[in-house]
Amino acid sequence: MDKFKKLPPQYKLLIGIGFLGLVAGLYYYLVIMDMDDQFANQRNAYNAAQKELTQFKDFKGELEIAELREQYAQVIKQIEENKKIVPDKDNVPQLLAGLEADAIEAGLTVVGKEQKETQHENYYNRIPIQFEVSGSYLDFIKFLKLIVEPGKRLVAASNFDMKVVLKKKARKDTQTPAPLLAGGQVAGTESEIAAKFIVEGYTYTGAPAPVVGKKR
Repeated sequence: MDKFKKLPPQYKLLIGIGFLGLVAGLYYYLVIMDMDDQFANQRNAYNAAQKELTQFKDFKGELEIAELREQYAQVIKQIEENKKIVPDKDNVPQLLAGLEADAIEAGLTVVGKEQKETQHENYYNRIPIQFEVSGSYLDFIKFLKLIVEPGKRLVAASNFDMKVVLKKKARKDTQTPAPLLAGGQVAGTESEIAAKFIVEGYTYTGAPAPVVGKKR
């Protein structure tokens, strides 16, 4: 800390801006593990960086100002990219359309889809959507890979309920192990299945979850 205090103001400024950029770049990515704690930590780190930068609000170095503008532009660009992964608005029609397009691209037939009640968590919401699809087991695996490709909106699939509709033998050139479905059924990669499952999308809110049933 003493070494930092001895640095010239312009170096302190650049260090502060670099730290602010790092905080903003990670702002949306830390939603999967320990969301509540990580969002709170990010908010505290952001506030600390802002407090540090206010010490240099009157600094007028042209080179430092140019570097500051470049850093700021990069931060804004990164935030906009991250909003595509964890947006700050629900955008449910867009989420539904993207998931359905992935299902069709994978070769599945979408039998039905239904939005369930939004779940409010601290600093984010979970938007559950129940899907019913039919197709081969291999196509279903392709779909699960498509929805988690880098750059797409963050989603998580769970609560799988699958059954074999038409059983076929797996080709010799495939090494995908046969899955064990509900009721002890075994599906080959080419077997036709019917699947019902939940896909959850996430929305960043930046606020604690509303307290339900709290007495005044």
